[in-house]
Amino acid sequence: MEAVIVTALVTIVIEQRRKRAIRRTLELAFLNHHIRNAITQMSMAQYVADPHQHERLVREAVDRISEALFRIANSADLTGLSLEVDLQGMQLTYAGEAREQEDKKKAG
Repeated sequence: MEAVIVTALVTIVIEQRRKRAIRRTLELAFLNHHIRNAITQMSMAQYVADPHQHERLVREAVDRISEALFRIANSADLTGLSLEVDLQGMQLTYAGEAREQEDKKKAG
């Protein structure tokens, strides 16, 4: 009986560690993808001659990084960390902008 209880407890601990490792891997992949692409966008923006377009590209990249960090900090499950949904990050950028506008409405 003791062996069964110990085996069950060890199995639970191993499974929790496995889930944490999977989550950490997904978080790092999500951050790496979006932050690397945003930084690339910022570095390429210097070649855009139009100052308004340059400013828009940099702002979108900063918003993308901000939203990626927000999702990592506030995601209870892994569905918000999928890379298959929006590889260009536009949905991530727009979600961050919408969230910030809602926060401003609530504060104002």
